[in-house]
Amino acid sequence: MTAAVRHHEWQGSPEWRDYRSRMGNASELAALMDCSPWFPRTPYELWLLKSGRAEREQTAAMRRGLALEPMARAFIEQRFNEVFEPQVVARDRISASLDGLSFDGHRVLEIKCPGQGRDSELWRYVEENRAPPEHYWWQLQQGLYCAGASGAYFVVCHADGDRIRDCLTCEVAPDPAAHLALREAWERFFAYLDQDLAPPLGERDVEERTDAAWRDAVSAWREAKMWLEEARRAEAEARAALIRAAGERSAQGAGIKLTRYYKRGDIDWKQATVDLELDVERYRKEGGWHYRISEQE
Repeated sequence: MTAAVRHHEWQGSPEWRDYRSRMGNASELAALMDCSPWFPRTPYELWLLKSGRAEREQTAAMRRGLALEPMARAFIEQRFNEVFEPQVVARDRISASLDGLSFDGHRVLEIKCPGQGRDSELWRYVEENRAPPEHYWWQLQQGLYCAGASGAYFVVCHADGDRIRDCLTCEVAPDPAAHLALREAWERFFAYLDQDLAPPLGERDVEERTDAAWRDAVSAWREAKMWLEEARRAEAEARAALIRAAGERSAQGAGIKLTRYYKRGDIDWKQATVDLELDVERYRKEGGWHYRISEQE
């Protein structure tokens, strides 16, 4: 049964934060479905967050969106000639903090106020596809599931300072298959969370290693990297000395030949594809896994 949870509806309040820590929230569903573009991105990262092992910083964009939400809701209400009330709704441990719910309970409202407004990627995506991106689609499906609503408005707003000037809207219908999938996903996740066990790592997860074998490998790599960088510096200095000694001509001796030659500039393939309107993706070869090592403080 759907329940409107009124005593902690004020988003940002201590009661609201405590409530969210115990619940599976709509804004977290994209991470659970492994399609979130930002932290938490995966079920494992969501577990780190909800188990208190990691924190999520509130960005300037998030603060701006929260500040603009009341003005955006008023603008949308005037545009649609319909009133929407912020609600926190839940089914068992599955919850959604709705930007708005119509008085008859039939329509969910989700508001986004990207910093670039009409020039944002989100605005362009909705304009081209008449649907929200996947991570927001899942968020809306949980809102629809928890509210028992028959549809949702996904509204992207364009703001000039603290004034809403325009909005772009698409409608999202409830998907029973998605509701079943999200229920099952939360059930699996809660089993890990309640036992304080980490869920399995996915391809986008980063495993934290503290074992001796990893530390030894890191030490060996750092030492090799130090000698490699020293050798590269020495080679660059010796190369520069050879070029200076040769002057502006080719030279050879002592088993070394230094050749001076002219090389034409590289073609700007990126600009060429634009000018010639080439679809270079048809020429892309099959990809493969690569590794990048970066040092951390």
